[in-house]
Amino acid sequence: MIHPTLRARPLLAALACGLLLSCSDDLLPPDRVGPAEVQLVSRDPHRGVAGQRLPDSVIVRVVDRHGRGVPSVLVRFSVTAGGGTISPEVINADGEGYASAMWTLGAQGEQAAAALVEGVPAARPSARAIAVPPAAVPMLGMLGERIRAAVAAMYDDIPRNPGIASYIEGRIATLRAPGLGGDVIENGRFVEGSVTSRAGGVSPITAVFPVEAMRADAAHSVRYAESAVPVLEAFLDTAFPTPAVRIWYGFRIGNSGGGGTINAEDRATYEARTPATRLPHDAMIVHELGHSFVGSESLTQFLELYGYNLLRTGSPELRDWTFTRGWVPGREENEGVHALLDVYALLGRDAMASAYRAVLPLRPPYGQPLSAAAQQAFVDAAPAAAKARVAAKVAKVLT
Repeated sequence: MIHPTLRARPLLAALACGLLLSCSDDLLPPDRVGPAEVQLVSRDPHRGVAGQRLPDSVIVRVVDRHGRGVPSVLVRFSVTAGGGTISPEVINADGEGYASAMWTLGAQGEQAAAALVEGVPAARPSARAIAVPPAAVPMLGMLGERIRAAVAAMYDDIPRNPGIASYIEGRIATLRAPGLGGDVIENGRFVEGSVTSRAGGVSPITAVFPVEAMRADAAHSVRYAESAVPVLEAFLDTAFPTPAVRIWYGFRIGNSGGGGTINAEDRATYEARTPATRLPHDAMIVHELGHSFVGSESLTQFLELYGYNLLRTGSPELRDWTFTRGWVPGREENEGVHALLDVYALLGRDAMASAYRAVLPLRPPYGQPLSAAAQQAFVDAAPAAAKARVAAKVAKVLT
């Protein structure tokens, strides 16, 4: 015989649930509640370059009917118009219900995609594929990657520059802004130019910058490069060796070059973090262009000083130059670029140019002393009366 109290328990439980409204999914953890909707989290519509991957991920979130993220749900991404591709096509949402994919756009015009979870309304992101000048396509196509690299470089730099940590944090926040890559493309945050080399070919110059406030400075860097390339070509009697100049303006702290690619710290950040004796910002552009011709840091530093001062003063004469990296003429301890400036004081413009032209085919690498062959080629190009002194100086070109 069943006790009356036991018979009543199911009924009492049902009444309790009805009265307290707590036997629905209200009090269940998200992983016990079914999905009700797929929400679009990322910017919409996206903006991107036709035929290129969007710089910003497509991000969705699977939520239950209370707006809570539902973890580990299978999300299927697909392109529904425009002819592009999206990857991955299938992914599990993370622990908070988020899932993301990278969308490569089709031809110019409107694009559409979908993020589907079985049984619930889909998210339907859209995009517009924009045609841009050919010289800008390679840069804009890798914009998201470059933004991530810029943020990483800034984090690395903060401990070395504690005085401007808050400033750099602000820059990081700017580069992390949702949809920044699309903003760069949509608002045309790139500046174009070109230079005709001594060989007759045209090298396009493109600068991409992340925020509108940098437009004027980025344009100045392009115009400056247009002037600097012919100066270097004339000194070296060599056509600019790369098919294009690409300037990432303001995307990272520091600058490095070679191969026609320049990472140019924006002027405001550079001047905020460096002393009054700093290398002029324009000289950095010449320096990085110089690396397209030669790897050796000291040889490039001389090209930087030569190009910068010639453009600034119009004179190849050392006595007229306004910036020489703290050079004190003729000191026994002078090495690197200071030793090369001593050589320039001995030889003058034409003989120094001849020496550079003799060394250039040997491709002296970055970060190493000049090889014995490079030193000898340099000395052989000097006038006989100066050879011994030039030999002593170029032996001190250590990087």
